[in-house]
Amino acid sequence: MVYECQACGYVYNFGHEEPATAKQRMEFSLEDIPANWACPVCGVGPEFLEEVSGRTAN
Repeated sequence: MVYECQACGYVYNFGHEEPATAKQRMEFSLEDIPANWACPVCGVGPEFLEEVSGRTAN
């Protein structure tokens, strides 16, 4: 799954940042991101992430 920070445009690419099996990647959702996660660019929390349709993990 790929999520984009709505504050700054940073792309959170679950397949890239988190080691996981293909099955885990398919089942990953926004709720799986830790509540204390902060965007490495602008510092906002996961509530600013939005799933990006049509993009896949690299």
